[in-house]
Amino acid sequence: METIRRKLTGADRAHLARPSIRLKEETAVHLRIMSVATLVVAVAIPGKAAMVPSAFMDAVVSVGVRPLQLVPGPAGKPPIAQRGAFDPKASGILYNYTLDRKTPDPKTGQTELAGDLYLVTNKHVIDGLLAIENQQIAVVSNIGITDIVPTLYMRFNPHDAAAPRDVEIPLRSGNAATCLIHPTVDLAVCPLDTEKLNTMNINFWVFDSGTNVADRAKLNEIGTAEGDGVFVLGFPVSLLNASTDPVDVVASRQGSIARIRDFLAGHSNTYLIDNFIFPGNSGGPVILKPELFGLGPSAHPNMSAWLIGVVSEYLTYRDVAASKQTGRDRIVFEENSGLARVIPMDFVEELINNYRTERHLPMASATRK
Repeated sequence: METIRRKLTGADRAHLARPSIRLKEETAVHLRIMSVATLVVAVAIPGKAAMVPSAFMDAVVSVGVRPLQLVPGPAGKPPIAQRGAFDPKASGILYNYTLDRKTPDPKTGQTELAGDLYLVTNKHVIDGLLAIENQQIAVVSNIGITDIVPTLYMRFNPHDAAAPRDVEIPLRSGNAATCLIHPTVDLAVCPLDTEKLNTMNINFWVFDSGTNVADRAKLNEIGTAEGDGVFVLGFPVSLLNASTDPVDVVASRQGSIARIRDFLAGHSNTYLIDNFIFPGNSGGPVILKPELFGLGPSAHPNMSAWLIGVVSEYLTYRDVAASKQTGRDRIVFEENSGLARVIPMDFVEELINNYRTERHLPMASATRK
């Protein structure tokens, strides 16, 4: 069994045991994942605390495709289809569905977590990638190449100074889809092969469903309200310059909750944040900012950074130019309003729970948090 070791630096906070921004001590971090994945973690906070633990940044991946390219085959043979360079399209979240947790070892400070690992993103991201892949596969199948499976790719940083590594996820197995699609919200979840990740010398972390995630009940408990700060993590590819800002570096943008009370009351499946979202941010996490003071009537200090949702889309502002002669609309302008729709974490858990129930897989304990 391989152990992945990493030492946090600067203002890091690896908080698989809920991060408090007041802790100061520094320890090493150990992460081990097995097939019913076991995570062994020692929490670390050196020096000044960060609003977003740097470990969270390593739990976000760039999601994209590697376009098919036809190259000449051997003499007298037809062309061969090969994968080209990684083309980023969206963001994704590495999410550990925690099944059990052991009491922290008093000698090492390590906590052992058992669970399974998933990629969380949007339904429209999976649909878009699948459309790109199917179109390219249709082209190469016309020349007799029929053994290619539609595939998405996740990009990871390596432990050393080597180039980023791409990990593939087949989007189909035979005639069956491999990713889970929520029937009512813009959400998709793909099971991951943790053994494969362990062998690739890549740098990654996970959001732990038992300690890092706030659902509706937790958000109500801590008094979350409009005006509370958030951070959006992801890969806004339309803003990145490949020569200076490689797609394997995640970006963090600060904003606030714009409307959430209808979700907290159970009347809506989504909520809104005030944060500029761009193509490539879809599927990225929304992190609740630790605050000493809250704005809601029941708010109290929130000293933890929580994963509270998945970015879905930005809301557009429409402006219409009408003809002075006819009074009819002639041109419609659409702009990014600065408001973005977020899928709450409740639906991630719901989708995974339904999947595991159908397949008679072990279920999480209700007391794991």
